[in-house]
Amino acid sequence: MKHIAPIAVVAVLAVASPAHAVFLTWSGSGVEGFDPFGHRWTVGLGFDSGGAQDFPGWGLPGVGNGEIPFLPVDEFVTDFHVTFTNLPQGVSINQDPVETEFVDFDDGVAWSAMFMDNDTVWFFAPPGERLETGEEFYVNVLFDGLPSGGFTDTTVFPNGIEFNAEWTMDGVVPEPSTLAVWTLLALAFGGLSWRRFNR
Repeated sequence: MKHIAPIAVVAVLAVASPAHAVFLTWSGSGVEGFDPFGHRWTVGLGFDSGGAQDFPGWGLPGVGNGEIPFLPVDEFVTDFHVTFTNLPQGVSINQDPVETEFVDFDDGVAWSAMFMDNDTVWFFAPPGERLETGEEFYVNVLFDGLPSGGFTDTTVFPNGIEFNAEWTMDGVVPEPSTLAVWTLLALAFGGLSWRRFNR
């Protein structure tokens, strides 16, 4: 049985290490900024599904600003989470899926929205779908109960909007050099174990 150990080490590293999820968390405050990938987010005024104007919202690249390309090279994501940390009492995320939405524009696919609380929404890609490098997308989160100026009303929001967000990247494969190092380490460990056993 001990002869199998070196082979098992190599097999476990080769099979278990390439695919995993990476959670990239970040935060923002103010009226505009960028996520770690360079996607611009802004606050602004949009329209609700009934056509009403001056509907306060937050988004990537911003409510009414169209779409933005997904910028990371050779990466893809399957979900996006955002929590707004300074909403006053009585203010909540609008849970109309037409208004609070994540859309993979290239594929024409709206991601599923899961409202975790009045201040948190998670977006999940439909089964078999993902947002890949270069594909156009947008995120819009609209709110109920905000003053007409939205997050630009400095009497209510002296620091603008405040939030924590997270991209989830699935199936990220390490670079070939990383895999090579893992393989060499496994082989070295296996060789030492083999020599020790056969002394």
